[in-house]
Amino acid sequence: MGKKSYTTVDVYTRALERVEQAYKLFDTISVGFSGGKDSTAVLNITLEVAKHLNKLPVNVYFWDEEAIPYETEHYVRRVYNLDEIDMDWFTVPIKHRNACSTVQPYWFPWAEEEKHLWVRPKPIEGISKIEGYNSDDPNTRLMIPDLDALSRPTKKYGTVGRVMGIRADESLSRFLQVSSRAADMREFNYIIPFQDKGASGGKVLPIYDWTTVDVWTAPIKYGWDTNECYELEQMAGISPSAQRIAPPFGEEPMQKLWRFPLCYPDVWEKMVDRVDGARTAARYSTTELYGFNKTIDKPDGMEWEEFILTQVQKHKPNLQLDILTNIQRWINAHYNKTSDPILHKAIHPDTGLNWDMILKVAIRGNTKGRRMPKAITKHRDLEEWNKRKARYDKELQESTN
Repeated sequence: MGKKSYTTVDVYTRALERVEQAYKLFDTISVGFSGGKDSTAVLNITLEVAKHLNKLPVNVYFWDEEAIPYETEHYVRRVYNLDEIDMDWFTVPIKHRNACSTVQPYWFPWAEEEKHLWVRPKPIEGISKIEGYNSDDPNTRLMIPDLDALSRPTKKYGTVGRVMGIRADESLSRFLQVSSRAADMREFNYIIPFQDKGASGGKVLPIYDWTTVDVWTAPIKYGWDTNECYELEQMAGISPSAQRIAPPFGEEPMQKLWRFPLCYPDVWEKMVDRVDGARTAARYSTTELYGFNKTIDKPDGMEWEEFILTQVQKHKPNLQLDILTNIQRWINAHYNKTSDPILHKAIHPDTGLNWDMILKVAIRGNTKGRRMPKAITKHRDLEEWNKRKARYDKELQESTN
């Protein structure tokens, strides 16, 4: 992503313009709200535009994931009660990834069969049923992205522009989202058309080019209400860029699991009973046990492919195929581009791949695709490409001696 030279005021103005354009493109504008800092920004930006266009109240949807801090619930309720807001507060049973455990790879917020384990009482504002969605059977429960189309049916809402607080500098996968442009929307790179045939419309990402500084500066500058969670995490010494409020049980969020016993002890004691492996993961999630930092060592005499397979086989059978398919796709892409071998540590400059990355994916699962090989295009960054090539050549030479 290229460097941005404009200020917070400029990115704010640009975000307003994008939302106003989205109102012209879609029948319904609906804001995805989580109570987090990014969704707070897009909510307030959309409110400003809606007032200007006389489009109040703003349609908002909130997926309550059960294992969230009480501070988040209180903040969402304040937003829910605003006259300018028309919010759907969903408390339907959903499917969630649990990377803390290979025994229980998924957990189900608001599952009635586990009501005695709920982290929080179900809010009175909660909507527990969605037409066309069978949430009673654990085998048919869906993840949140798969429920988006059902929650905003075309028959009622027409084409829907879902305004979301996704920023490109948070991860490579998010950068790729806003880098891709549909043929019919090339001039709107902040709009990602839905690929699901059951959905009509697209994601609207008005703050995709905002930095963390922009997101933290805007509430102060414009006087927005915010989630008290961030104050608690600030007092705990957590840097602004590392602060998160979402359930931390996925592959990447699990690294921040230790924050919950520190900042939210009231919900933490219930979370460890709710989600298998949470207490162990809070202690060891940033170690090689979970594929972070230094990885576990491959036994001498064992080929990399065999070692990777032993790690994948520790997952539940229904996950193993997905993980192996993802790994095989990366390996195929590597050898379609080069005949160079994949090395242990050194990243191949043209494919971004090494066995260390593949091993981490085998251990953690990477079901949401947040970890991806980071190749470098030679003509765009020759200096960095040469550095990677030198490291690769050095390790290759050492491995063949």
